[in-house]
Amino acid sequence: MKERRGKMELPEVHQGGSETNGSTKNQTSDPVEHLQGAMVSFHKIHYKVKKGGCLPCRKVSSKEILIDLNGIMKPGLNAIMGATGSGKSSFLDILAARKDPVGLTGEILIDGAPQPPNFKCLSGYVVQFWGVFGALEVGD
Repeated sequence: MKERRGKMELPEVHQGGSETNGSTKNQTSDPVEHLQGAMVSFHKIHYKVKKGGCLPCRKVSSKEILIDLNGIMKPGLNAIMGATGSGKSSFLDILAARKDPVGLTGEILIDGAPQPPNFKCLSGYVVQFWGVFGALEVGD
């Protein structure tokens, strides 16, 4: 990448990874190989919460939030999609070790090893924000 008088010039990259300006990049065809980061795998994740029981006459029941989740997240862009109330935020909280482990079963591995005790301090994500400013327009 070069900068000339306030304009950015990006080198053209052709299939195979070579740039037209003479220098070459790694010749691999898999763009994920260039990314650094950990692979997260999760196996048989179940998460349930207790509800009710505030008053002496109410029975305590449990609600299953996540049922039998299995998968792998490789370094790079990953998407978690689902309907409202399907447990996406709870799932992210569990992966980031932000949820109380009571009611959680299953296994979460980081590069094939269990999460370290300080994983909560090492991981993070941007939480969703529902606020909308009335003065914003489509372009904003």
